[in-house]
Amino acid sequence: MHKNRRSDQKDEKTDRGESSAPIHDDKTPQNEAHCPRQSPERLVPVNAADQRLRIVFTRIVNRRNSEHW
Repeated sequence: MHKNRRSDQKDEKTDRGESSAPIHDDKTPQNEAHCPRQSPERLVPVNAADQRLRIVFTRIVNRRNSEHW
């Protein structure tokens, strides 16, 4: 179960981004600008804080995966 954690998170993120994007476009086209957390890959400008959080998160995930492998 733990071995598939990284791939599950990736699939979940892409599924969530692709499935929820048209719904938000139908309701309010500006919703993506208000919810940057939903699809961080789409946003081009990255804050220094976001970069730091992403680096720390990848470090934690890598450490966790290396423990289980």
